[in-house]
Amino acid sequence: MANAVLLATGTRGDVEPLLTIARALRERGHSTTLVTNCGYLSLASRSGIPALPVDDAAGFARFIDDQPLLNDLRTVPEFYARHVVPAWRPEFDLLHGLCGEEGSVIVSLALSGVAALCTAEATGSALVTVFISPPQAEGAAFLPRFYAARLAAEIDAFRRDVALPAVADWETWLALPTASIGNWPGWFGPGVPEVCAPVGFLLHEPEETGPLPADVDALLRQKPVLISGGSGNFVDARFYDAAVGGCAALDRPALVVTRRRSAVPAALPPGVGWVAEIPHAAILSRVSAVIHHGGINTIAWALAAGAPQLVLPAGHDRPDNAAQVRRLGVGRFVPMSRWSEAAVSAALTELDSAELRERCERYRLVMEAEGTGAGARAAAIVEAAARAGGAG
Repeated sequence: MANAVLLATGTRGDVEPLLTIARALRERGHSTTLVTNCGYLSLASRSGIPALPVDDAAGFARFIDDQPLLNDLRTVPEFYARHVVPAWRPEFDLLHGLCGEEGSVIVSLALSGVAALCTAEATGSALVTVFISPPQAEGAAFLPRFYAARLAAEIDAFRRDVALPAVADWETWLALPTASIGNWPGWFGPGVPEVCAPVGFLLHEPEETGPLPADVDALLRQKPVLISGGSGNFVDARFYDAAVGGCAALDRPALVVTRRRSAVPAALPPGVGWVAEIPHAAILSRVSAVIHHGGINTIAWALAAGAPQLVLPAGHDRPDNAAQVRRLGVGRFVPMSRWSEAAVSAALTELDSAELRERCERYRLVMEAEGTGAGARAAAIVEAAARAGGAG
Protein backbone atom coordinates (compact mmCIF):
# COMPACT_ATOMS: atom_id res chain seq x y z
CA MET A 1 0.00 0.00 0.00
CA ALA A 2 1.37 3.39 -1.01
CA ASN A 3 1.34 6.53 1.10
CA ALA A 4 0.22 9.27 -1.32
CA VAL A 5 0.66 12.92 -0.37
CA LEU A 6 -1.02 15.36 -2.73
CA LEU A 7 -0.21 19.09 -3.03
CA ALA A 8 -2.75 21.36 -4.73
CA THR A 9 -3.19 25.08 -4.15
CA GLY A 10 -4.98 27.62 -6.31
CA THR A 11 -8.59 27.65 -7.47
CA ARG A 12 -11.14 24.92 -6.95
CA GLY A 13 -10.44 23.92 -10.56
CA ASP A 14 -6.82 23.24 -9.59
CA VAL A 15 -7.74 21.23 -6.50
CA GLU A 16 -10.60 19.05 -7.77
CA PRO A 17 -8.54 16.96 -10.25
CA LEU A 18 -6.16 15.96 -7.45
CA LEU A 19 -9.12 15.11 -5.23
CA THR A 20 -10.32 12.80 -8.00
CA ILE A 21 -6.92 11.10 -8.01
CA ALA A 22 -6.93 10.88 -4.21
CA ARG A 23 -10.35 9.23 -4.17
CA ALA A 24 -9.27 6.70 -6.79
CA LEU A 25 -6.15 5.89 -4.77
CA ARG A 26 -8.18 5.40 -1.59
CA GLU A 27 -10.56 3.08 -3.45
CA ARG A 28 -7.50 1.01 -4.41
CA GLY A 29 -6.43 0.72 -0.77
CA HIS A 30 -3.81 3.47 -0.51
CA SER A 31 -3.56 6.14 2.19
CA THR A 32 -3.91 9.70 0.94
CA THR A 33 -3.52 13.18 2.43
CA LEU A 34 -4.13 16.46 0.62
CA VAL A 35 -2.09 19.59 1.37
CA THR A 36 -4.08 22.58 0.15
CA ASN A 37 -5.49 26.04 0.89
CA CYS A 38 -7.67 26.23 3.98
CA GLY A 39 -10.61 27.20 1.80
CA TYR A 40 -10.79 23.66 0.39
CA LEU A 41 -10.63 21.69 3.64
CA SER A 42 -14.40 21.20 3.73
CA LEU A 43 -14.39 20.11 0.09
CA ALA A 44 -11.75 17.49 0.89
CA SER A 45 -13.63 16.39 3.99
CA ARG A 46 -16.87 15.88 2.05
CA SER A 47 -14.86 13.76 -0.38
CA GLY A 48 -13.46 11.63 2.44
CA ILE A 49 -9.88 12.84 1.95
CA PRO A 50 -7.83 13.95 4.99
CA ALA A 51 -6.36 17.42 4.36
CA LEU A 52 -3.97 19.89 5.95
CA PRO A 53 -3.92 23.65 5.27
CA VAL A 54 -0.94 25.65 4.03
CA ASP A 55 -2.53 28.97 5.03
CA ASP A 56 -5.19 30.58 7.21
CA ALA A 57 -8.44 32.31 6.29
CA ALA A 58 -6.88 35.77 6.03
CA GLY A 59 -4.02 34.51 3.88
CA PHE A 60 -6.37 32.59 1.61
CA ALA A 61 -8.54 35.69 1.16
CA ARG A 62 -5.48 37.72 0.12
CA PHE A 63 -4.45 34.90 -2.24
CA ILE A 64 -7.83 35.02 -3.99
CA ASP A 65 -7.98 38.83 -4.02
CA ASP A 66 -4.57 39.03 -5.73
CA GLN A 67 -5.29 36.51 -8.49
CA PRO A 68 -5.89 39.22 -11.12
CA LEU A 69 -2.12 39.84 -10.92
CA LEU A 70 -1.72 36.54 -12.79
CA ASN A 71 -3.64 37.86 -15.81
CA ASP A 72 -0.73 40.11 -16.85
CA LEU A 73 2.85 38.85 -17.32
CA ARG A 74 4.10 42.16 -15.95
CA THR A 75 2.47 41.55 -12.56
CA VAL A 76 3.06 37.80 -12.26
CA PRO A 77 6.35 38.35 -10.34
CA GLU A 78 4.44 40.41 -7.78
CA PHE A 79 1.99 37.55 -7.20
CA TYR A 80 4.88 35.11 -6.81
CA ALA A 81 6.60 37.40 -4.30
CA ARG A 82 3.41 37.80 -2.25
CA HIS A 83 2.05 34.25 -2.32
CA VAL A 84 4.14 31.60 -4.08
CA VAL A 85 7.62 32.02 -2.64
CA PRO A 86 6.42 32.45 0.99
CA ALA A 87 4.37 29.24 0.66
CA TRP A 88 7.34 26.99 -0.18
CA ARG A 89 8.49 26.48 3.39
CA PRO A 90 5.08 25.61 4.92
CA GLU A 91 4.36 23.33 1.95
CA PHE A 92 7.76 21.64 2.34
CA ASP A 93 7.33 21.16 6.09
CA LEU A 94 3.90 19.56 5.66
CA LEU A 95 5.01 17.34 2.78
CA HIS A 96 8.20 16.31 4.57
CA GLY A 97 6.28 15.37 7.69
CA LEU A 98 3.86 13.22 5.68
CA CYS A 99 6.52 11.42 3.61
CA GLY A 100 8.19 9.58 6.46
CA GLU A 101 7.05 6.16 5.28
CA GLU A 102 9.03 4.10 2.80
CA GLY A 103 7.19 4.01 -0.51
CA SER A 104 5.70 7.47 -0.16
CA VAL A 105 4.75 9.23 -3.38
CA ILE A 106 4.05 12.94 -3.84
CA VAL A 107 1.45 14.09 -6.37
CA SER A 108 1.67 17.81 -7.15
CA LEU A 109 0.38 20.35 -9.63
CA ALA A 110 3.12 20.69 -12.24
CA LEU A 111 3.28 24.49 -12.22
CA SER A 112 3.47 24.92 -8.44
CA GLY A 113 5.90 22.17 -7.61
CA VAL A 114 9.00 23.80 -6.10
CA ALA A 115 8.22 22.52 -2.60
CA ALA A 116 7.22 19.12 -4.01
CA LEU A 117 10.46 18.82 -6.01
CA CYS A 118 12.54 19.72 -2.98
CA THR A 119 10.64 17.36 -0.69
CA ALA A 120 11.07 14.49 -3.15
CA GLU A 121 14.81 15.14 -3.13
CA ALA A 122 15.01 15.42 0.64
CA THR A 123 12.96 12.29 1.38
CA GLY A 124 13.71 10.10 -1.63
CA SER A 125 10.00 9.96 -2.43
CA ALA A 126 8.64 9.39 -5.90
CA LEU A 127 7.07 12.45 -7.52
CA VAL A 128 4.17 12.62 -9.98
CA THR A 129 3.13 15.97 -11.44
CA VAL A 130 -0.26 16.90 -12.89
CA PHE A 131 -0.78 19.34 -15.76
CA ILE A 132 -4.28 20.79 -15.55
CA SER A 133 -4.58 21.78 -19.23
CA PRO A 134 -2.73 21.30 -22.54
CA PRO A 135 -1.25 24.84 -22.57
CA GLN A 136 0.47 24.06 -19.26
CA ALA A 137 2.14 21.04 -20.85
CA GLU A 138 3.07 23.11 -23.90
CA GLY A 139 4.69 25.66 -21.60
CA ALA A 140 6.73 23.12 -19.67
CA ALA A 141 9.70 23.63 -21.98
CA PHE A 142 9.92 27.25 -20.85
CA LEU A 143 9.95 26.52 -17.11
CA PRO A 144 13.75 26.04 -16.84
CA ARG A 145 14.29 29.44 -18.43
CA PHE A 146 11.61 31.06 -16.25
CA TYR A 147 13.03 29.65 -13.02
CA ALA A 148 16.62 30.48 -13.99
CA ALA A 149 15.79 34.04 -15.00
CA ARG A 150 13.12 34.99 -12.45
CA LEU A 151 13.30 32.69 -9.41
CA ALA A 152 16.85 31.32 -9.19
CA ALA A 153 17.86 33.40 -6.19
CA GLU A 154 14.64 32.67 -4.30
CA ILE A 155 14.74 28.93 -5.05
CA ASP A 156 18.38 28.55 -4.05
CA ALA A 157 17.79 30.55 -0.85
CA PHE A 158 14.89 28.25 0.00
CA ARG A 159 16.97 25.18 -0.78
CA ARG A 160 19.72 26.39 1.57
CA ASP A 161 17.07 26.83 4.24
CA VAL A 162 16.03 23.17 3.92
CA ALA A 163 19.62 21.87 3.67
CA LEU A 164 19.63 21.18 -0.08
CA PRO A 165 22.37 22.31 -2.50
CA ALA A 166 21.84 25.01 -5.09
CA VAL A 167 20.36 23.91 -8.40
CA ALA A 168 23.21 23.08 -10.75
CA ASP A 169 21.15 22.56 -13.90
CA TRP A 170 17.55 23.73 -14.17
CA GLU A 171 16.49 21.33 -16.93
CA THR A 172 17.87 18.35 -15.03
CA TRP A 173 16.20 19.46 -11.79
CA LEU A 174 12.81 19.95 -13.44
CA ALA A 175 13.09 16.48 -15.01
CA LEU A 176 13.03 14.84 -11.54
CA PRO A 177 9.35 13.72 -11.57
CA THR A 178 8.96 9.98 -12.10
CA ALA A 179 5.81 10.56 -14.18
CA SER A 180 3.40 13.30 -15.24
CA ILE A 181 -0.35 13.22 -15.81
CA GLY A 182 -2.49 15.31 -18.16
CA ASN A 183 -6.00 16.30 -17.03
CA TRP A 184 -7.59 15.84 -20.47
CA PRO A 185 -8.23 13.15 -23.10
CA GLY A 186 -5.93 12.93 -26.10
CA TRP A 187 -8.57 14.26 -28.50
CA PHE A 188 -8.85 17.51 -26.53
CA GLY A 189 -5.17 18.44 -26.83
CA PRO A 190 -3.77 16.99 -30.06
CA GLY A 191 -0.19 17.96 -30.78
CA VAL A 192 0.69 18.62 -27.13
CA PRO A 193 4.36 17.73 -26.40
CA GLU A 194 4.73 14.29 -24.83
CA VAL A 195 5.70 15.57 -21.39
CA CYS A 196 2.75 13.84 -19.72
CA ALA A 197 0.23 11.04 -20.14
CA PRO A 198 -3.30 12.37 -20.79
CA VAL A 199 -5.75 10.27 -18.76
CA GLY A 200 -9.03 12.07 -19.51
CA PHE A 201 -10.82 14.82 -17.64
CA LEU A 202 -10.34 14.25 -13.91
CA LEU A 203 -13.84 15.43 -13.08
CA HIS A 204 -14.73 15.59 -9.42
CA GLU A 205 -18.23 14.25 -8.93
CA PRO A 206 -20.22 16.69 -6.74
CA GLU A 207 -21.32 15.69 -3.30
CA GLU A 208 -25.02 15.43 -2.53
CA THR A 209 -26.29 19.02 -2.51
CA GLY A 210 -29.92 18.51 -1.57
CA PRO A 211 -32.84 20.22 -3.32
CA LEU A 212 -32.21 23.39 -5.29
CA PRO A 213 -33.63 26.68 -4.02
CA ALA A 214 -37.15 27.13 -5.36
CA ASP A 215 -36.29 30.25 -7.38
CA VAL A 216 -33.28 28.55 -8.99
CA ASP A 217 -35.31 25.45 -9.83
CA ALA A 218 -38.03 27.63 -11.38
CA LEU A 219 -35.46 29.47 -13.49
CA LEU A 220 -33.88 26.21 -14.65
CA ARG A 221 -37.25 25.08 -15.99
CA GLN A 222 -36.86 27.89 -18.55
CA LYS A 223 -33.55 26.42 -19.83
CA PRO A 224 -31.51 29.56 -19.02
CA VAL A 225 -27.99 30.42 -20.07
CA LEU A 226 -25.56 29.56 -17.27
CA ILE A 227 -23.05 32.36 -16.61
CA SER A 228 -20.00 31.31 -14.58
CA GLY A 229 -16.74 33.14 -13.97
CA GLY A 230 -15.12 30.23 -12.14
CA SER A 231 -14.12 29.77 -8.52
CA GLY A 232 -11.09 32.04 -8.77
CA ASN A 233 -10.89 35.79 -9.17
CA PHE A 234 -9.69 36.13 -12.75
CA VAL A 235 -12.70 37.91 -14.27
CA ASP A 236 -14.14 41.22 -13.17
CA ALA A 237 -17.34 43.17 -13.60
CA ARG A 238 -16.70 43.54 -17.35
CA PHE A 239 -17.21 39.79 -17.76
CA TYR A 240 -20.57 39.79 -15.99
CA ASP A 241 -21.72 43.07 -17.58
CA ALA A 242 -21.08 41.65 -21.06
CA ALA A 243 -22.56 38.23 -20.31
CA VAL A 244 -25.68 39.46 -18.53
CA GLY A 245 -26.20 42.27 -21.04
CA GLY A 246 -25.80 39.93 -23.99
CA CYS A 247 -28.44 37.57 -22.61
CA ALA A 248 -30.81 40.45 -21.82
CA ALA A 249 -30.46 41.83 -25.36
CA LEU A 250 -31.85 38.53 -26.67
CA ASP A 251 -34.45 38.18 -23.90
CA ARG A 252 -32.68 34.98 -22.86
CA PRO A 253 -33.16 33.87 -19.24
CA ALA A 254 -29.86 33.42 -17.41
CA LEU A 255 -28.48 32.14 -14.13
CA VAL A 256 -25.31 33.79 -12.80
CA VAL A 257 -23.21 31.62 -10.48
CA THR A 258 -20.47 33.42 -8.54
CA ARG A 259 -19.56 34.10 -4.93
CA ARG A 260 -18.53 37.65 -5.90
CA ARG A 261 -21.96 39.28 -6.00
CA SER A 262 -20.32 42.73 -6.10
CA ALA A 263 -18.95 41.97 -9.59
CA VAL A 264 -22.44 41.26 -10.97
CA PRO A 265 -24.71 44.15 -12.04
CA ALA A 266 -26.55 45.39 -8.96
CA ALA A 267 -29.91 45.43 -10.76
CA LEU A 268 -30.32 42.26 -12.79
CA PRO A 269 -32.66 42.30 -15.81
CA PRO A 270 -35.94 40.37 -15.68
CA GLY A 271 -35.36 36.66 -16.15
CA VAL A 272 -31.78 36.77 -14.80
CA GLY A 273 -31.06 35.18 -11.42
CA TRP A 274 -28.01 34.89 -9.21
CA VAL A 275 -26.76 32.20 -6.83
CA ALA A 276 -23.46 32.18 -4.95
CA GLU A 277 -22.53 28.56 -5.60
CA ILE A 278 -23.96 25.43 -7.17
CA PRO A 279 -22.15 22.43 -8.73
CA HIS A 280 -22.19 22.83 -12.50
CA ALA A 281 -22.67 19.11 -12.92
CA ALA A 282 -25.99 19.37 -11.10
CA ILE A 283 -27.51 21.89 -13.51
CA LEU A 284 -25.71 21.83 -16.88
CA SER A 285 -28.20 19.37 -18.36
CA ARG A 286 -30.93 21.94 -17.61
CA VAL A 287 -29.39 24.97 -19.36
CA SER A 288 -29.50 26.04 -23.01
CA ALA A 289 -25.88 27.21 -23.12
CA VAL A 290 -23.04 28.22 -20.81
CA ILE A 291 -20.98 31.41 -20.82
CA HIS A 292 -17.78 30.90 -18.86
CA HIS A 293 -14.19 32.00 -18.27
CA GLY A 294 -12.41 29.13 -20.04
CA GLY A 295 -11.47 26.84 -17.17
CA ILE A 296 -10.88 23.31 -18.43
CA ASN A 297 -13.09 21.68 -15.82
CA THR A 298 -16.06 23.86 -16.80
CA ILE A 299 -15.37 22.98 -20.43
CA ALA A 300 -15.36 19.29 -19.53
CA TRP A 301 -18.64 19.44 -17.62
CA ALA A 302 -20.28 21.32 -20.49
CA LEU A 303 -19.00 18.71 -22.96
CA ALA A 304 -20.42 15.95 -20.76
CA ALA A 305 -23.81 17.70 -20.73
CA GLY A 306 -23.82 18.51 -24.45
CA ALA A 307 -24.18 22.21 -23.64
CA PRO A 308 -23.05 24.81 -26.22
CA GLN A 309 -20.30 27.05 -24.83
CA LEU A 310 -19.40 30.71 -25.17
CA VAL A 311 -16.00 31.36 -23.64
CA LEU A 312 -14.88 34.79 -22.45
CA PRO A 313 -11.31 33.84 -21.50
CA ALA A 314 -9.11 35.81 -19.14
CA GLY A 315 -5.43 35.08 -18.53
CA HIS A 316 -3.38 31.91 -18.07
CA ASP A 317 -4.30 28.93 -20.23
CA ARG A 318 -7.86 30.06 -20.85
CA PRO A 319 -7.51 31.64 -24.33
CA ASP A 320 -5.92 28.38 -25.51
CA ASN A 321 -8.69 26.36 -23.86
CA ALA A 322 -11.21 28.59 -25.64
CA ALA A 323 -9.50 27.88 -28.95
CA GLN A 324 -9.95 24.15 -28.32
CA VAL A 325 -13.68 24.72 -27.77
CA ARG A 326 -13.88 26.45 -31.14
CA ARG A 327 -11.74 23.77 -32.83
CA LEU A 328 -14.06 21.03 -31.59
CA GLY A 329 -17.01 22.97 -32.97
CA VAL A 330 -18.88 22.99 -29.63
CA GLY A 331 -18.80 26.73 -29.01
CA ARG A 332 -17.43 30.18 -29.70
CA PHE A 333 -15.16 32.57 -27.83
CA VAL A 334 -14.80 36.31 -27.50
CA PRO A 335 -11.35 37.65 -26.50
CA MET A 336 -11.16 40.08 -23.59
CA SER A 337 -10.46 43.04 -25.87
CA ARG A 338 -13.89 42.55 -27.49
CA TRP A 339 -16.05 41.86 -24.45
CA SER A 340 -19.36 43.69 -24.90
CA GLU A 341 -23.09 43.05 -24.81
CA ALA A 342 -23.22 43.13 -28.62
CA ALA A 343 -20.38 40.61 -29.04
CA VAL A 344 -21.94 38.24 -26.52
CA SER A 345 -25.42 38.43 -28.05
CA ALA A 346 -24.01 37.80 -31.54
CA ALA A 347 -21.99 34.80 -30.35
CA LEU A 348 -24.96 33.41 -28.39
CA THR A 349 -27.04 33.52 -31.55
CA GLU A 350 -24.38 31.45 -33.34
CA LEU A 351 -24.62 28.79 -30.63
CA ASP A 352 -28.16 28.03 -31.80
CA SER A 353 -27.03 26.61 -35.14
CA ALA A 354 -28.04 23.02 -35.85
CA GLU A 355 -24.47 22.13 -36.83
CA LEU A 356 -23.03 23.35 -33.53
CA ARG A 357 -25.65 21.56 -31.46
CA GLU A 358 -24.99 18.39 -33.43
CA ARG A 359 -21.28 18.68 -32.53
CA CYS A 360 -22.21 19.17 -28.87
CA GLU A 361 -24.27 15.98 -28.94
CA ARG A 362 -21.43 14.12 -30.64
CA TYR A 363 -18.98 15.02 -27.87
CA ARG A 364 -21.57 14.31 -25.19
CA LEU A 365 -21.69 10.76 -26.54
CA VAL A 366 -17.88 10.62 -26.64
CA MET A 367 -17.72 11.67 -23.00
CA GLU A 368 -20.43 9.15 -22.09
CA ALA A 369 -18.54 6.35 -23.82
CA GLU A 370 -15.29 7.23 -22.08
CA GLY A 371 -17.02 7.07 -18.71
CA THR A 372 -15.38 7.97 -15.41
CA GLY A 373 -12.15 6.02 -15.66
CA ALA A 374 -9.75 8.99 -15.66
CA GLY A 375 -9.20 8.78 -11.90
CA ALA A 376 -8.34 5.08 -12.08
CA ARG A 377 -5.94 5.66 -14.97
CA ALA A 378 -4.22 8.44 -13.00
CA ALA A 379 -4.08 6.26 -9.88
CA ALA A 380 -2.37 3.49 -11.86
CA ILE A 381 0.34 5.96 -12.93
CA VAL A 382 0.84 7.03 -9.31
CA GLU A 383 1.08 3.38 -8.22
CA ALA A 384 3.70 2.66 -10.87
CA ALA A 385 5.71 5.70 -9.76
CA ALA A 386 5.59 4.53 -6.14
CA ARG A 387 6.88 1.11 -7.20
CA ALA A 388 9.66 2.70 -9.25
CA GLY A 389 10.96 4.58 -6.21
CA GLY A 390 12.40 8.04 -5.69
CA ALA A 391 12.22 10.98 -8.07
CA GLY A 392 14.60 10.99 -10.99
